[in-house]
Amino acid sequence: MDEFTKAQRLILKYVSSQSPCEEISEDDIRDMDLMEFYWYAVNHKISGYIFKKGYDKLNSLGTKYKTLGKFLEKNYLMNCQKSRIVGEKLLPRITEKLEENNIEFAVIKGAINTFRLYDSIGERQFNDIDLLINKRDLHK
Repeated sequence: MDEFTKAQRLILKYVSSQSPCEEISEDDIRDMDLMEFYWYAVNHKISGYIFKKGYDKLNSLGTKYKTLGKFLEKNYLMNCQKSRIVGEKLLPRITEKLEENNIEFAVIKGAINTFRLYDSIGERQFNDIDLLINKRDLHK
């Protein structure tokens, strides 16, 4: 008995492949629970990545897949907007205040990875800004 649903297998294929569009076939998607796939993509913060890597493939497979593509596109565009706000407004303000107060820090995880590791700022979803701060600076 297969341990994974079609949606789970497709998510795994997207994140483990260098070129998922070339490797994903219509059989991978046929009869798949689209809402389950979308749920995994959003909750594992990879909907933007899947949009960028698989939008053309989804559009080529028919109307119901185009609808899924549109939902992924909306998430991607929201990720882009959020990333722009964080990158252009919030992070500079935060880092300026930390530096003004001589607080050693590092921006870690989602927010910084969005700008350094991904081809597009909409590919990586994040919900907060993670900062690593030295214990001795906590009182400042």
